[in-house]
Amino acid sequence: MFGTLFQSSAVVSTALSVATLAMFATAALAMLGLTWTSERWRVPLALSAVALLASGLEYYAASNIWLAGQQLSAASRYVAWFVVQPMEVASVFFLASIAGKVPVGVFWRTLAAAILMVLARYLGDARIFNPTLGVLLS
Repeated sequence: MFGTLFQSSAVVSTALSVATLAMFATAALAMLGLTWTSERWRVPLALSAVALLASGLEYYAASNIWLAGQQLSAASRYVAWFVVQPMEVASVFFLASIAGKVPVGVFWRTLAAAILMVLARYLGDARIFNPTLGVLLS
């Protein structure tokens, strides 16, 4: 039992399953935390929970795609990042707003930077432009 070697396909599917369970468990804990936190913490906590749920669903879908064909394209990862990044930026903005007034312009600039980061990396990985440029811009 302990001497069994795993095939690489088993390691990938196991890692995706662990990531799925971790995201769902953390999202459940964050949602449970909404019941005992003060009002000012609820918006960033709820946004974090939704981002965790979206990540968990993406890992679940990636696991199913991997198990079906032993291949996984990078496109699903970028779709998840385009969905989750704006929620994470909003969560951090509202979290920072708890400490004091934060100009709305900071939110929009951070959101634009997060989207540019993911878009540049995608365009580089898709070889629409130079991959090194994509990494540097991201």
